[in-house]
Amino acid sequence: MMIKGLSSSSPNPRAAAESDSDYFATETHCLSLVNRIDGALRAGGRLVLVTGDPPPAPQLLIQVLPEATESHYAVVDIACHANLTSEELSLAASSLAAELVSGASVATSQTSGRSQPLFIFANVDQLSDQQISEIFSDAQYSGEKGSASLLLAHSGFLGRLGEPSLHFLKDRLAAHFAFQEVGQDEGIEFLRHRLTVRHAHSESHGIPAGVFRGLTALGLLLIIGIAAFLFLQYHKASGAGQLHPRALSEPDVILSHHPAPIVRPRP
Repeated sequence: MMIKGLSSSSPNPRAAAESDSDYFATETHCLSLVNRIDGALRAGGRLVLVTGDPPPAPQLLIQVLPEATESHYAVVDIACHANLTSEELSLAASSLAAELVSGASVATSQTSGRSQPLFIFANVDQLSDQQISEIFSDAQYSGEKGSASLLLAHSGFLGRLGEPSLHFLKDRLAAHFAFQEVGQDEGIEFLRHRLTVRHAHSESHGIPAGVFRGLTALGLLLIIGIAAFLFLQYHKASGAGQLHPRALSEPDVILSHHPAPIVRPRP
């Protein structure tokens, strides 16, 4: 079960969105997401897609990767762009045991215990369909050689996966996760974050959260008291045989021994 990050019922959607975006950059959320990614890879998957608006920054995931997983990955962080070529990718892959690659927005970072190469393709939606076809038809990046690939993209990339030219990639995906969704394991932390932000927002407007809650409770008690007073006055007036003021504008009513009143029209 997942919890949507931004609720449409929020009284201030913009403030809620800003609050949620702060949470999604926290270590708690990144740990939860990386655990889900690792679970898909450990189950035998080789391609995992994460989408969002914005998508996660690869460094956020790389930082928590050793802490969040029992697996050991040799991470290759690849910044996708329109001119990215398979030659650049081959250079990055071959330099896992060497220094960082210095070329055309492709950087390599390493983790201890290199048991499995993990290629992280940031902004994969910036690649053309032809580039994607060429790159992920290669056994190195499709997972056929024991490696795995993590694709990071904007949410609109899901629409492209429905096109015939990218059906092959959609079929190979082991899992898809939305970055702006909260995992069940972090639900309490997410709600605590929202409450903290809301309290801070109330105090910034000059109304401490405790005072606001107290005024709300006092208002409810006042309404209940007024309603009870009017109820007692109504029954007291009825017991004394008094008529409701609105009866003055109605036809004359003569009380009799009959259970129901007899109504006589005015002359």
